[in-house]
This record gives sequence, C-alpha cells and structure tokens, in this order.
Amino acid sequence: MRILITCCLALCFTLATSTPLTAQCNFSAYQQHSASKIPEGQRLLKSFHLDGKNGEKKEVEVKVNLRKDTNYYFQLATGSDGGAEGVVAAVINNKKNEVASSYDHTGYREQFNYRCRASGVYTVVFTFKETDVYCGAATVSVETE
Repeated sequence: MRILITCCLALCFTLATSTPLTAQCNFSAYQQHSASKIPEGQRLLKSFHLDGKNGEKKEVEVKVNLRKDTNYYFQLATGSDGGAEGVVAAVINNKKNEVASSYDHTGYREQFNYRCRASGVYTVVFTFKETDVYCGAATVSVETE
C-alpha cells in the first residue's frame, strides 16, 4: 500500500512538473461577478460561458428566447477586473439585424438593456476584439413583477 501511494505521488509530481499548464478560464468566478451586478428587482434568466479557446475563437454565439415587451438586462464579465473591455455583445434578431449592443460611442459597456419588440429566438454574439483575455461569462436577467 505504501509503495502504491509513493508511486502515485511520484507520477503526479512528474506530470505536474513536465506538462506545460495552459491558462484555465475560471467561468465560475466570472459568472459570480456578472450575477452580482444584477440590479435589485431582477432575476437571473440565464448565464453563458464565454470561452474563446485562448484566442482561437474570436466569437461565441448563443441562442436565447426573448418575449415581446419584456426588458432584458445583459451583464458581461471578462478580463482581470471583471469588466468588459475589448469584448462586444450584440443581440441579433431572426432577420439578422443587430437590435442591441454592449458597444457604443462611449466604448465598451459591461451592461446593456434591451426591450424586446418581437417574441422569438435571438442570437447573442460575443466578440473578442481588443483583448488578450478570451474568457468570461455573461448573464441575462429580467425585472420581477
């Protein structure tokens, strides 16, 4: 038994020191940061992992069902400070038109609102633009009644 434990420890040490470690995305921390920014009076609908595969993927697309006349609140958390610098979220309708974005004339925003004008399946495209961090999370919430 002692020999088995010794062999396992030696193998773990050898693998840990000889295998290059790639940066792991801590989705949970980003998700918690994003969820913590949801305003009072709103409830979390969905959260998304944003994994750009260390720069291999420049976009992450997700589908969401949105209902007419409902206000949606999107929150992004990327980068070391949990902000959204360098990442753009765009809400695209079924006609392929952008109806809302986290980027405007003031720059990158970590939150934005969208009042849905037509029920349906929307695509949210998260684009990694001017960033070295290809990891994060986003949440979407709605007002509670």
